[in-house]
Amino acid sequence: MGSFAYCAFLRGAASRVMRSRFSIILQYPMLMTQSESPSARKIRFILSRSAGSGKAQALINEIFRWFPEATHSKPGTPRERCGDVTISLTRSADDVRVFTREWRDFWADDGVVFIAGGDGSLNETISELVGSGCAFGVLPMGTGNDFARALYEGHISPEHAISRVRNIAHVQYRSIDSMRANGMPCVNMFSLGYDTQVLDAALALQRRYRRYGSLSFAAGVIKTLPQDKTTPLRFRYTSSEGEESSVEQGATVLTIGNSQYYGGGFRPLPHAMIDDGALDLMHVDSLSMPSFARLITKYRSGRHLEDPRVHTAKVTSVDIERSDGKDLLWNIDGIIHHSRSVHIEVKPASLVLADLNHAESGE
Repeated sequence: MGSFAYCAFLRGAASRVMRSRFSIILQYPMLMTQSESPSARKIRFILSRSAGSGKAQALINEIFRWFPEATHSKPGTPRERCGDVTISLTRSADDVRVFTREWRDFWADDGVVFIAGGDGSLNETISELVGSGCAFGVLPMGTGNDFARALYEGHISPEHAISRVRNIAHVQYRSIDSMRANGMPCVNMFSLGYDTQVLDAALALQRRYRRYGSLSFAAGVIKTLPQDKTTPLRFRYTSSEGEESSVEQGATVLTIGNSQYYGGGFRPLPHAMIDDGALDLMHVDSLSMPSFARLITKYRSGRHLEDPRVHTAKVTSVDIERSDGKDLLWNIDGIIHHSRSVHIEVKPASLVLADLNHAESGE
């Protein structure tokens, strides 16, 4: 898209709402107070044109409805030209990080970034914000939306994301935890085992055969059926009470999380909380494929914890390696990694969440 068409993408939305700018403010006077007050956080919306399966234009329209003063900004746009509220469309792979880093450096704890995307985009966002005081909010417009699934109690459709824009005038800010895996920030979930084998195979198929789309995950299951479902593990963890424990056994799946969901709706950690200063650890004993298949329905709904082959703990740090000396295959928020070992630790109250779920409605 050329620069003129790119700007027109936003100006077209703006022109449809500018005529009603003053009527909106008169009807909702708190909008002017919150969005233009010097004490309010400065807002950057980050989204791609493909966000929400083509719902990006509807989201932009809604942003202009509630923030008629919003500007358009690209990487490198000076702070004074961005204004108090700006919309930034991603055009390259690094833009989410660039936009987030800029806003953090511009405003620190006077800024907030709303990311309209899925768990991968969210991971890029929080990676630039940990410990900075600059807040983040989530408008679920991706495919998995697993962090948002817990935060918004399952209401994660693009329509729900668009409707939450009105709540920004009454947003509540609160500190939440994050975690690090080998030094890399994560806000949702770490996992290894059979689920990561499937994810790795699915992503490889997506790269090779783009037409597969979501079918690549089903193909990933088929491709990994002949593989060993057990990973021989040796791990040590510190519980939230400070007790040290060591485990050496084969596991079908191991997850460590700050939140509850992963994999597009599976709920391995139904008791996880994002602000309790601890992480939830769960591992499943070595299972045959038929046994794992019977467990999977409960695993998806979060009812698997009653099974004696499932083990859990509240932890603050975990060190993991394979007992056979091979490299581990693992992922954080759907991003695949390989390493000989992995160290995971909680970072309490290291992020500021703009919580739209508990904001009062602007209506």
